[in-house]
Amino acid sequence: MALGRRLASVLSELPLAEKPDLIVPIPMHWLTRLVRGTSAAETLARSLAATIALPVATDLIYCRRLLKKQSTLLPGERLLNVKGAFAASRGYDITGARILLVDDVITTGATCDSAARVLLKAGASTVCAISVARGAGMRS
Repeated sequence: MALGRRLASVLSELPLAEKPDLIVPIPMHWLTRLVRGTSAAETLARSLAATIALPVATDLIYCRRLLKKQSTLLPGERLLNVKGAFAASRGYDITGARILLVDDVITTGATCDSAARVLLKAGASTVCAISVARGAGMRS
């Protein structure tokens, strides 16, 4: 996928202190995934991982509840929408791991922030986020 290769190119130019150990896409609720049939973040993460030869963990974190579509919400509402929405899966030991979190669009950063907090609480030493687009968001 071209966008995954582009992310790899951008990643090589970023001043990261250390190379990530693992790539993790922002998860969506299973019902949303069923309706959409695909996850843009997961597709990007898999393509990026294949390009830079890093493992991808698509099930390291999961979405615990249905969320409102972030693009329809104001910035403050976005924070509340994703608060407590993500959880770490059992069966992974990410103690000290450097995680690269992948999303398709980052607007306020609320989704990535919420997911990153879960990863840090589960033992990751660092979490960086990357996306293919930066949204302008809704005007209030």
